[in-house]
Amino acid sequence: MKKKLVLCLSFSVLAIWALTCAAAPVAVPTPGAGITETVNAGSDTVYDAFVKYFADNGYVLDSADKPAGTITTIRMEVTDKEVVSYYRNVTGDKSEYKTKGLNFGYCDCGLPQKGRLIWQNLYYSYTVDIKKVTDKTTQVTVKARFWTELYKQLAFALVEYDSDRDCVSTGEYEKKLIEEIKAKYLK
Repeated sequence: MKKKLVLCLSFSVLAIWALTCAAAPVAVPTPGAGITETVNAGSDTVYDAFVKYFADNGYVLDSADKPAGTITTIRMEVTDKEVVSYYRNVTGDKSEYKTKGLNFGYCDCGLPQKGRLIWQNLYYSYTVDIKKVTDKTTQVTVKARFWTELYKQLAFALVEYDSDRDCVSTGEYEKKLIEEIKAKYLK
């Protein structure tokens, strides 16, 4: 009788543990709020500087509404050689990203999700909000959205698309963009 009771209790503890682990939520990062800075230039000048910067640097605009003061770029693949090298090394060997996740200093994609999912391709886009404060002062908010594609590992070299995952921006890309615009287009 004691053996049956111990066996039942052991099975119950194991079942509760399994259900708790299976039901545990996956930590998925949420996009950042962006960086806001006040610029010493009129809102039209600032708006035109952002549009020119994007055109000069190969960005394609998804939308541009000057009266509303908003600009949005389409998705771009991260091509920074250092990042791509690290990204491919981590996804290729899988030992580091299983414990640290994908964190590049400017975005954090979190830890891998359940099962045999692997990261492929890192993308970003910008949303810029420009608000007039005075005739010579403008408030600029830049938000960078990062995301990566997740694929299921089906066989050694065979993968299938699973889903996209948003990554949290640290604000570095946003700061860099504002600084470049101020230095090159708002002198």
